[in-house]
Amino acid sequence: MTKKKDTSLNDMNGFFEYLQGESPRAAVVIAGAFLDEQLRQLILASFSKNRSVALDLVGSENNFDRPLSSFGSRINLAFCLGIINKIIYEDLHTIRKIRNKYAHQLHNYSWDEPEIVNWCKILNHSKMIVNINPNIAKSHNELFILAVVQISTWLGLELESKKNIK
Repeated sequence: MTKKKDTSLNDMNGFFEYLQGESPRAAVVIAGAFLDEQLRQLILASFSKNRSVALDLVGSENNFDRPLSSFGSRINLAFCLGIINKIIYEDLHTIRKIRNKYAHQLHNYSWDEPEIVNWCKILNHSKMIVNINPNIAKSHNELFILAVVQISTWLGLELESKKNIK
């Protein structure tokens, strides 16, 4: 029996190991789901009153048909409330577009597709790191993973800081 990998927010290393062992399509979909869940938890941690009302808005694994249950609506809400800055906002929307492209395309998904290439090139977090060390990411999927790593680390740290305050 194989042991199920822990991809919870408490096991970032496990998540990244898991992500690297997946196909490109699976890695993109899983990365998007992971960031979406981090954002959901960060939004919930930001609401100081009535957790049940907040859960009714943002949804959960068992209740996903809510007004703020989509990745895009959570990104927009987090930005409007000042939870995330404009750079993270833009990168999350770019990651969302890449995720949607992979998730809804039945065949021939590739990192070399022009639209995917362009989206990976505009990821701000990747550009910042590559400007410092051009050898750190040489392919489009590496640019994507680099941005996911940077953003999920920031979201995870922000979530932990909110938990420690309460």
